[in-house]
Amino acid sequence: MEETSHKGQLKRDLPDKLLINAALEGDQTAYSLLVQRYKEGLTLYVNELVANLKNSEGIIELAEEPQDIVQEAFHKAFQSLDTYSPQYRFSTWLFNIAKNTAIDYARKRKISIGANLSQENLHGLANIGAGIKNSPEDKLISSQEYNTLIGMINSLDEKYRQPAILRFIKEYEYNEIAQELNLELNTVKTRLKRAKELLKKMNSL
Repeated sequence: MEETSHKGQLKRDLPDKLLINAALEGDQTAYSLLVQRYKEGLTLYVNELVANLKNSEGIIELAEEPQDIVQEAFHKAFQSLDTYSPQYRFSTWLFNIAKNTAIDYARKRKISIGANLSQENLHGLANIGAGIKNSPEDKLISSQEYNTLIGMINSLDEKYRQPAILRFIKEYEYNEIAQELNLELNTVKTRLKRAKELLKKMNSL
């Protein structure tokens, strides 16, 4: 039993490429681990998309659609996993599938684009960093494509991931993050500084 648990932990630590190869060989556990790895980040991304989609009467369509889109995106990714090219980040490929799924959702429901998300951004999403603070210290983050940013943040260790999500995605102030996570203010600043260093390093790979 202990050996099985150890093997499971080792598999959870495998890079995306090896998990993808295992999934292509029929290992359902490997794909489940990929889902676990990216579900939180993908959900945040889809929530951002859906929150900016409005129907013709200006009513934001939320309900259960974000979760439906996330599930459908993972399903589509699994069905077309053999078309994935390892020269691209798996997160970028996956988030692009989710983006297209959200666009299909909007078209089927004849939903118009919200005022704070242009048609160009919905289809490209390279500039959706408008939802991220543009202070000098955050220039690094706002220059990233939103989908890649989410994927990279989600891959950080938990102690860096939590404050990074609150700061760069939810736009919390430092003192709000400290209160939310029950941390000292200096600890929050240190972890965010390290998170940005890690994100910059990942983006340069």
